[in-house]
Formats: sequence, structure tokens, C-alpha cells
Amino acid sequence: MKRETIVSLGLAMFTMLFGAGNIVFPLMLGKNCGSQVWIALIGFALTAVALPVLGFVATVMCDGDFSRLLGYLGKIPGTVMVFLIMLLIGPLCAIPRCIILSYGTFKSLMPSINIFVFSLCSSGVIFACAYQPSFIVKAFGRFFGPLKLCLIGFLVFKCFAVPAAVSTSTVAFPFIEGMVAGYETMDLLAALVITGLMAISMPWIIYGSNQAALGGIVKKSTMIGCVGGLALSLVYAGFAFSAARFSGVLQGVRSDELLTVLATHVLGGYGHWVAGVIVLVTCLTTAMVLSAAVARYFVHAFRKMEWSYGRYLMGTCFLAGIMSLVGFDGLMHVVEPVVLIVYPVVILLALAVIMLKLRVPAKSTTESGMVGKFFGGTAHNPVMERVAAARKAVARAEPRT
Repeated sequence: MKRETIVSLGLAMFTMLFGAGNIVFPLMLGKNCGSQVWIALIGFALTAVALPVLGFVATVMCDGDFSRLLGYLGKIPGTVMVFLIMLLIGPLCAIPRCIILSYGTFKSLMPSINIFVFSLCSSGVIFACAYQPSFIVKAFGRFFGPLKLCLIGFLVFKCFAVPAAVSTSTVAFPFIEGMVAGYETMDLLAALVITGLMAISMPWIIYGSNQAALGGIVKKSTMIGCVGGLALSLVYAGFAFSAARFSGVLQGVRSDELLTVLATHVLGGYGHWVAGVIVLVTCLTTAMVLSAAVARYFVHAFRKMEWSYGRYLMGTCFLAGIMSLVGFDGLMHVVEPVVLIVYPVVILLALAVIMLKLRVPAKSTTESGMVGKFFGGTAHNPVMERVAAARKAVARAEPRT
């Protein structure tokens, strides 16, 4: 695989993952931790960078199908977990966060607009953009990713070019604060989902029973994940250190207005325009990806209802618009307990699948039994038995040398 393809896919991964929470939480860490922000960033990187890369690699090793990855938990637990994750990274949390952050930024440009009207318009724009999702990966990797990095890089550069205004840290344990903030980005869950969209540009992830090819797949996916993770790390560090330099200015500012206040303080009169463009590119692209992924999932999960992709997409966008009326902090209070429960399960599952797939031949049904026993399931997992049968069919179809 060419180096340009790896970079393009890595930037596509970065662009799809980098949404509203990825802007707000690093800024909050910088505001709260001040001079101790570097300690918080270490914890943040573990849960907001390393875990998404881990989830991406594990899903690639399951042929890009995250429902297959979660199927190792058993048929019923896996189905419930998939449904819960799709709601979290879709209309119940991630998409509403994008709308809320956009409203907090654009309110400085249009003070008269209220959250209801803005949410309604935003949901319509997201629906229109996500209705034809076929161009998502290429457009994000080649255009939106570099544009987002350039805009953020410009703002961060300006933040370090003016005198700082640092306040005293209010956080007793910055490392723990960073880890919790990284959890709340929900990027591990989002990484599982976007892998399916990226699989369109990664036909090499189908390896059948060729265990030798699996090593190459792990190498390629790890390289792509490292590119995306590096881009995420640079942006997180830039935002966090920028907010730390001006933590005195940001005290008392609402979460969804941090970027606007920071940009206006550093850039002056046109700062809110720069913040607006950053938020527009960030939130629109992420909300579009997540909406498309959720709608595609519902089409497959409830295919007996014979609803179209457009109808599910409309329902997803409408529900996200309603949830955005709760506000950023209210939204996080609702979903935080669920995220703290779901995350450990997905982390252990991703680690178990990666280790066992590298040790057990892909054509062996022992693989599903070992993972199932690890999570308290049965050795005869019906979901994974169908996967094993499909892989045997692929193996028989492979040309013999």
C-alpha cells in the first residue's frame, strides 16, 4: 500500500473522529489544569488516542465489521451492546454535541437565533450532507482533514504568539482528570463504527483463512491508526496548551463557548469567524459521518420493517436535534454513567480479539469459543459460527498454489 494512501486514510480517520467533544475536552483540561496540563494530557492520550487506535485495529481484524467484533460477547449481549453504542455515538450524544458546540460558536455571529431554530436548521443540513455518503472517506482524507489541521494550526500558533494569562490549577489529580475526559470523547466507540465506512477504501482487510495475510493487515491498520492518532495528539496538545496559557481568561466560560472566547481573545475582531469555520468543518463532517453510520446500521438491524436509508437518517437527525436542546453539560451528565460502563467491556474485548486472532488460525472455530469463555459466553456462539462458516467458504474459493 502506498504511503500516500496510508496518510490519506489516517487523515480520514482523524477527521471522522474529531468532533465536538474533541474540541471541548482539551480546552477544558487546559482551563482547569493550567501549568499541570501536560500531566492531564498523558491521561487524555491514553483514553482518547491509544484506545481508538486499538479499537480500529481490532475492528479491521474482524473484516471491518464492528458488530462481528461485539458478536464475541454472545448473540444477545453483542446485539444489545451494538445498539447501545450506535445510540451513544449517534442521536443521543455525539451528534447533539456537535450541534450544541456549533450553536455556542455561531451565537456570537447571530445573537438573535435561539437553540431550537439552530438545531432544526443544523439537523436539516446534516441530513442533506449525509444522504449521499459514498464520497465521505475520500473527501475527508484529501480535503476536510488538511483544512481542519490548517485552521487549528493557525489558531494554536497565534495563541503562543501573544502574552499568556495563566490562572491557578483547580484540579487535584490532573492525570485522572485527563483519563476521564478522554473517556467522555467516546472516540473508542466512534472508532469501531467509522472503520466500517473506511472499509470501502480498504478492500485488503478481507483475509479469509490466510493467517499470513493477517500480519500484513495488522501492520497496515496500525500504520493508518498511528497517522490518525498522531494528528489527534497534535491537535489535543495544541488546544490544551493554548487554553492553559489563557486559563485566566477562560475561567467561568461555558464549555461550548471556550473556543469562541479563546479565538476572540487571541485574534481580535475576526477570531469568532475563525472559530466558526473550525467548528463548522469539525462538527458538520463528524455529524455527517455518524448520522450515515447510524442510519446504515438501523437499515440492517431492522430490515424486516423495510424502511429506507433516508427515513432512518431523517429520524436520526430529528432525534439528535431534540437531544441538543438539553445543553452540553446536561448531555454529559446523562450519558457519562453509560460510557463508564461500556468502555471497559469494549477495551477488554478489543485486546482479547487482537491477541487471539494473532495466535489462533483464522479458520479455526476455537477462536470464537475462547473469546466467548473469556467474557462468560458459550463456546458455541451462533454469530461466530456463521462467521467461521463464511470464512471456510472464502478459504475453499481461494486459488491453490
